[in-house]
Amino acid sequence: MNHLESLYIIQFKRNINVDIEKVIAHEIIHVYQYTSSFFINAYVKEPITRLEENSNFFKQYNKVFYTDLNAPLKVGLYNVQYLLGVDYYDLLQEKEADYYSSNHF
Repeated sequence: MNHLESLYIIQFKRNINVDIEKVIAHEIIHVYQYTSSFFINAYVKEPITRLEENSNFFKQYNKVFYTDLNAPLKVGLYNVQYLLGVDYYDLLQEKEADYYSSNHF
Protein backbone atom coordinates (compact mmCIF):
# COMPACT_ATOMS: atom_id res chain seq x y z
CA MET A 1 0.00 0.00 0.00
CA ASN A 2 1.43 3.36 -0.99
CA HIS A 3 1.08 6.62 0.96
CA LEU A 4 -1.98 7.84 -1.00
CA GLU A 5 -3.84 4.58 -0.47
CA SER A 6 -3.19 4.76 3.25
CA LEU A 7 -4.94 8.15 3.39
CA TYR A 8 -8.24 6.50 2.44
CA ILE A 9 -8.21 3.80 5.11
CA ILE A 10 -8.88 4.19 8.82
CA GLN A 11 -7.23 1.58 10.97
CA PHE A 12 -8.73 0.87 14.39
CA LYS A 13 -7.01 -0.72 17.37
CA ARG A 14 -8.71 -4.04 16.60
CA ASN A 15 -7.09 -4.04 13.15
CA ILE A 16 -10.31 -3.38 11.29
CA ASN A 17 -9.61 -1.56 8.06
CA VAL A 18 -12.38 0.74 6.89
CA ASP A 19 -12.54 2.41 3.50
CA ILE A 20 -13.08 6.07 4.40
CA GLU A 21 -14.84 6.84 1.10
CA LYS A 22 -17.45 4.15 1.82
CA VAL A 23 -17.94 5.48 5.36
CA ILE A 24 -18.39 9.05 4.10
CA ALA A 25 -20.86 7.92 1.42
CA HIS A 26 -22.81 5.96 4.04
CA GLU A 27 -22.96 8.92 6.43
CA ILE A 28 -24.02 11.33 3.66
CA ILE A 29 -26.99 9.05 3.00
CA HIS A 30 -27.91 9.42 6.68
CA VAL A 31 -27.92 13.21 6.23
CA TYR A 32 -30.33 12.89 3.31
CA GLN A 33 -32.47 10.44 5.31
CA TYR A 34 -32.69 12.86 8.20
CA THR A 35 -33.87 15.82 6.14
CA SER A 36 -36.18 13.96 3.78
CA SER A 37 -37.58 11.05 5.77
CA PHE A 38 -38.41 12.95 8.93
CA PHE A 39 -40.91 15.64 8.07
CA ILE A 40 -41.76 17.20 11.43
CA ASN A 41 -39.49 20.26 11.11
CA ALA A 42 -40.92 21.19 7.72
CA TYR A 43 -44.47 20.59 8.91
CA VAL A 44 -44.21 22.89 11.96
CA LYS A 45 -42.10 25.63 10.37
CA GLU A 46 -45.08 27.87 9.59
CA PRO A 47 -46.75 27.57 13.03
CA ILE A 48 -43.41 28.29 14.72
CA THR A 49 -42.94 31.36 12.51
CA ARG A 50 -46.39 32.60 13.53
CA LEU A 51 -45.58 32.03 17.19
CA GLU A 52 -42.36 33.97 16.76
CA GLU A 53 -44.23 36.90 15.19
CA ASN A 54 -46.73 37.02 18.06
CA SER A 55 -44.53 36.26 21.05
CA ASN A 56 -41.37 37.94 22.29
CA PHE A 57 -40.53 34.79 24.23
CA PHE A 58 -40.44 32.64 21.08
CA LYS A 59 -38.60 35.35 19.18
CA GLN A 60 -35.84 35.37 21.82
CA TYR A 61 -35.93 31.59 22.20
CA ASN A 62 -35.42 31.04 18.47
CA LYS A 63 -32.47 33.44 18.43
CA VAL A 64 -30.67 31.22 20.93
CA PHE A 65 -32.04 27.71 20.36
CA TYR A 66 -33.08 25.58 17.44
CA THR A 67 -35.77 23.08 18.33
CA ASP A 68 -35.15 20.03 16.19
CA LEU A 69 -38.38 18.07 16.22
CA ASN A 70 -37.07 15.47 13.77
CA ALA A 71 -34.73 14.10 16.44
CA PRO A 72 -37.40 12.54 18.73
CA LEU A 73 -39.01 10.85 15.72
CA LYS A 74 -35.68 9.46 14.53
CA VAL A 75 -34.66 8.25 17.98
CA GLY A 76 -38.11 6.78 18.52
CA LEU A 77 -37.92 4.83 15.27
CA TYR A 78 -34.49 3.46 16.19
CA ASN A 79 -35.70 2.53 19.69
CA VAL A 80 -38.84 0.74 18.44
CA GLN A 81 -36.75 -1.35 16.08
CA TYR A 82 -34.27 -2.07 18.89
CA LEU A 83 -37.08 -3.14 21.25
CA LEU A 84 -38.38 -5.46 18.55
CA GLY A 85 -34.98 -7.16 18.53
CA VAL A 86 -33.81 -5.89 15.15
CA ASP A 87 -30.03 -6.18 14.76
CA TYR A 88 -28.26 -2.84 14.29
CA TYR A 89 -27.21 -3.67 10.74
CA ASP A 90 -30.77 -4.69 9.88
CA LEU A 91 -32.28 -1.35 10.97
CA LEU A 92 -34.23 0.27 8.17
CA GLN A 93 -32.05 3.39 8.09
CA GLU A 94 -28.82 1.40 8.15
CA LYS A 95 -29.91 -0.95 5.38
CA GLU A 96 -31.03 1.95 3.21
CA ALA A 97 -27.76 3.84 3.79
CA ASP A 98 -25.77 0.71 3.00
CA TYR A 99 -27.78 0.10 -0.16
CA TYR A 100 -27.41 3.60 -1.58
CA SER A 101 -23.81 4.15 -0.48
CA SER A 102 -22.59 1.03 -2.27
CA ASN A 103 -22.98 -0.31 -5.77
CA HIS A 104 -25.85 -2.63 -4.86
CA PHE A 105 -28.44 -0.84 -6.97
